[in-house]
Amino acid sequence: MARFHRRRLRSRTSSDSPRLPHTVRRRIKIRICGEEQAGCDDQLAHSRRPVQRDDISSSPASHCRGVSPFSCPFLTTPLSLQIVTFRDYLPILLGDEMQKWIPPYQGYSETVDPRISNVFTFALRFGHLEVPSTVSCLDENYQPWGSEPELPLHTLFFNTWRLVKDGGIDPLVRGLLAKKAKLVRQDKMMTGELRNMLFQPNHTIHGSAVGRFDLAAINIQRSRDHGQPGYNSWRAFCGLSQPKTLEELSAVLRNEVLAKRLLDLYGTPDNIDIWLGAIAEPLVHRGRVGPLLTCLLGQQFQRI
Repeated sequence: MARFHRRRLRSRTSSDSPRLPHTVRRRIKIRICGEEQAGCDDQLAHSRRPVQRDDISSSPASHCRGVSPFSCPFLTTPLSLQIVTFRDYLPILLGDEMQKWIPPYQGYSETVDPRISNVFTFALRFGHLEVPSTVSCLDENYQPWGSEPELPLHTLFFNTWRLVKDGGIDPLVRGLLAKKAKLVRQDKMMTGELRNMLFQPNHTIHGSAVGRFDLAAINIQRSRDHGQPGYNSWRAFCGLSQPKTLEELSAVLRNEVLAKRLLDLYGTPDNIDIWLGAIAEPLVHRGRVGPLLTCLLGQQFQRI
C-alpha cells in the first residue's frame, strides 16, 4: 500500500506541478535570449549572457500576468541576481581580466556544460579571506547603534539571543551593507576570528572552551578529501607558468618571504594545496583575486 501511495504521489507531482503560462515563459526567454532566439531551450540557467537591468520591468505585472504572487518573485529574483553578479560583482572581482574570461555573449550553446566544477567549490572559498574581524551594528541613519556597535565576529556564532533581545536583525544587516569587505593581503590573509575561534561556543566544559575550529585548515583538508591536484597542476590547466624553484615561486608570488615559507612546508610547489596556493598570489590589476583564481572563477561563470 505504501508503495502504491508513493507511486501516485510521484505521478501527481510530475504531472500537476504548476508551470508558468506559455506566453509568460516565451516573453522571459525573449528577454534573456533575444527576439531572434525566442525558441531557445527552456533551461535558461544554461544561458551565459547576464541580463540587463531593463530585462526586469519596474512593474512586475508586465511579465507576470496570469502568474501567482508567489511565482512572480520566483521568476524575477534570478534575473536580479544575474544583474548583480555579472554587471556589478564580477568586473570588480576579475578586474582587467574580465573580458578575457567572460567575453561578450555569443548565443546559447547546447555544448556548454554549466554544471559546477569541483575545483570551483574551492576557488570560491577565497571569500573567506574577505570576512572582517568585526560586525557593525547601525541605526536607521547608518550610525553606530547600541552599547556595542562593533562586535567581534566570534561572539556572534550561534548567538541567536542578539536577534531576539538586542535590537533584532536590522542593525546587523545595516552593518553588513555599509561595512567594506576585508582587503586580501599576503601578510594578513584570514582574520584570526576564523582561524582561531570559528564556531567558538559561549560556554566551557571543565574550564576550557570546546568546539573551536580553523577555517583555513578545514579548507585545506577538504580539498585533500576531494583529491584535488596540487597548485602547479591547476596553473598548467590555466595556461600559467609552473614554478619549480624558490626563485620561480618568488617571482610568481612577488614575495620571497612567503615563497620560502611555503617551500619550507611543502618542499616543492607541486605539493602546495590548491586553495592556499591560489589565495597566496598577488591580485590582478584592478581585481580582487590572483591569476589562478581569475582563471578558475572566470571559466565557471563563463559556462554558467
